Parts: sequence; C-alpha cells; structure tokens
Amino acid sequence: MDVDIANDTKFSSPMPAIGLYMAVATLVCLILMLCDIFNAILRKKPWIPCRFFMLNSVTLTLLSIATKLPSDLTTSMPSACDQLSKLCGTSLMCISIGFFRPSTVNMSQSELSANLASLSIMVITIVVNVSLQISTGAIFLFKLENVIVLVLMLLLMCVMGSQVVPLCWSPLCTTVSWFDRSRGSSVYSRPGIEGDSIINGLSG
Repeated sequence: MDVDIANDTKFSSPMPAIGLYMAVATLVCLILMLCDIFNAILRKKPWIPCRFFMLNSVTLTLLSIATKLPSDLTTSMPSACDQLSKLCGTSLMCISIGFFRPSTVNMSQSELSANLASLSIMVITIVVNVSLQISTGAIFLFKLENVIVLVLMLLLMCVMGSQVVPLCWSPLCTTVSWFDRSRGSSVYSRPGIEGDSIINGLSG
C-alpha cells in the first residue's frame, strides 16, 4: 500500500510543471491577441488585422499546449477549479478560431490547406474529447457552458471552412499575372483579398 502511494506521488510530481507550461503558453496567446487588438484600435480598423496571432505553425503549437486539459481523458480533475480550467481551454480555442479568419487572406494555397487541416484536426479532437468527458461524467460542472462553447467552436469552424475551402480550389489561389493591353497595366492575383483587385482591374 505504501508503495502504491509512493508511486502515485512520484507520477503526479510533474503536474505543477506541466500546469506552468500550459499557463505560459496561454499567456503568450493572450498577449499576441492583445497586440492585435491594440493594433486595430491604433489603426482605427473596424476589424482585427491579425499580424501577431495569425494562423501558422507557431500559434497552432501554442494552442496545442494551452488546450491540453480539455483533451486530457485520464487525469482525475474533480475540483471546481479543474473543471473551470477545462472550460477555459475550450473557450481559448473558440476565440482563436475567430482571430484566425482575417489572417487566411494572405496565405498561399499550400500553406492555407496545411494550416486549415491542422486546425480542423485540433478542433475535432477537442470536441470529441470534451463530449466524451461530458457523457461519462468526467466533466460534471459547467456542462451547459461547455456545450455552448463546443457548438460555437463548430459553427466558427464551419464558417471559416466555407469561406476558405473555395479559395483553396479556386483558380485565383495560384499566383497569376497578366498584362492588360488595353489599359497598359499588370494585374496580379493572389489568394484572398487580391481577388478584389482583379475585379477592380477588370471593371475600371
């Protein structure tokens, strides 16, 4: 019996360091979000131009670290603080999806496809794991809040996918240039916002 207690203590000893690791990753994500918000305020933009917290491998890695608790199916977390930490992890992912949308307009086709696939896998993993924990009783506090966040997360992901996936398969995703002889100007098309420049170039 003493051996089992000693083993449990030994195996749980890295938990404070792991928690600090996740807290630092979460703090970095929040700082990057705040930088984008302040940048939008200073530039008087009606949207948040994602220059710091954008969809790339760095932010996806930070999110994978910060959202370890919602995806944890083995560790017992019965206290209210533990249950709230799981909800905070899913909320962070939900907010991040909203931040990522403006950053997709300047990505190449291959980069956009890879990042969107990675984000989709992360979202599906979190949704499935949290749903399993709710159904099995591992999450017994803040059930309604968790369900609302999961639904919003899926809706945001569907909206983002419906806007981004057509760009991945559109001919406008490949970098194209041509010379408009009638106007004597070159028009370049790149993924996203450059489609508007094509339309403006052709219409006037």
